[in-house]
Amino acid sequence: MSIAMLAINYKVASKKGTSKLGWKKPSEGFDVDSGSGSTGVVLRDAYGSCIATAQNSNKS
Repeated sequence: MSIAMLAINYKVASKKGTSKLGWKKPSEGFDVDSGSGSTGVVLRDAYGSCIATAQNSNKS
C-alpha cells in the first residue's frame, strides 16, 4: 500500500461523525451442559466487502 493511500485512509478515518463499524463479540456459542455449539466466520476484503461466509452447528 502506498504512502498516499495510507494518508487518504487516515484522513477519512479521522473525520468527525465517522462511525466505526467494528466487530462485536457474539453471545456464547457453546453450551457445556448439552455439549452443543456453533461457529461462524465472515471473510472480508480490504474494503469490508463480504467475500465468503460459513457456519456450523454441532448438536450432541
